[in-house]
Amino acid sequence: MIDRIIEELRSNDSFLIVSHINPDGDAIGSSLALAGGLKAIGKKATVFINDSVPDIVRFLPGSSEVVYELLAGDQFDAAIVVDCGTPKQLGEKFNAFKGYKKLLNIDHHATNLNFADVVFLDPDACATGAMIYRILKTMQIEITREIALSIYTTIVVDTGSLHYGNSNPEAFRIAGEMVDIGVEPWVVAENLYESQPEGRIRLHSMALNTLTTHYDGKIGFIMVSKEMYKATGTTAEDTDGIVNYARSLKGVEVAMFIREISPDKYKASLRSKGRVDVTRIAGRYDGGGHVNAAGCLLKGSLPEVKKNLLEATEEG
Repeated sequence: MIDRIIEELRSNDSFLIVSHINPDGDAIGSSLALAGGLKAIGKKATVFINDSVPDIVRFLPGSSEVVYELLAGDQFDAAIVVDCGTPKQLGEKFNAFKGYKKLLNIDHHATNLNFADVVFLDPDACATGAMIYRILKTMQIEITREIALSIYTTIVVDTGSLHYGNSNPEAFRIAGEMVDIGVEPWVVAENLYESQPEGRIRLHSMALNTLTTHYDGKIGFIMVSKEMYKATGTTAEDTDGIVNYARSLKGVEVAMFIREISPDKYKASLRSKGRVDVTRIAGRYDGGGHVNAAGCLLKGSLPEVKKNLLEATEEG
């Protein structure tokens, strides 16, 4: 599969690189690393995001060049979807855009719907950034310090700083090589974890007050409401990492975090310590992700949503 993607990258000249709504560090880092590599060999590469680049990854080179609008007259040889396995997660702007001849997909989600013309899929990859690394190495494109910084960040984010179950040997090898190239781990750590605005900390504090456990402590539940955003001056972007409070509890096998989108609509993030496949739970609500990390949208009142999630998790 990597050969087909590389063939497309070599034979075309202009690319639109896009990832999922509410992008995380893997989505942004993978997009920027790929764009940097393509530009290095004389290709045109534009990174588009439906929302905005999260503050914590704006230190990545090229993040200021990301575009948030697509014009009707824009034309590309190919669009490349990275770190996303389903079209609806790309957002309305991209899905309405027709200015490309071919659709490519580079992804590591097992729930990938195989919707593109050419797909490079590896559910065993620790991060989509690791797959971008393989592409650049195979194409013999120099991984500069700027590109290395993005690739290293994808691995740190998606492996939980190299301590989740997907922290495979490749993750450590790539991270080590990126450090050899010149990445300073403390710089990445400082931006990701030690530059939190006060409102974000207060939001997390309020969320902790909602923490409950269920089924003899095997399920941890935590939530954020729109009222909490208003009280702390924060947004959904500031909820990143909240699910890990529930996941870190001793005895918890599945952590679930929901955030309110509207009075009858919630976004759920599910995390497992390895014994439960949370993609099966998310799949009941047309969601997806990985065995240990998945998400979905649910409709209903808060008590209904919580009850449905707990029952679905108990049933496995």
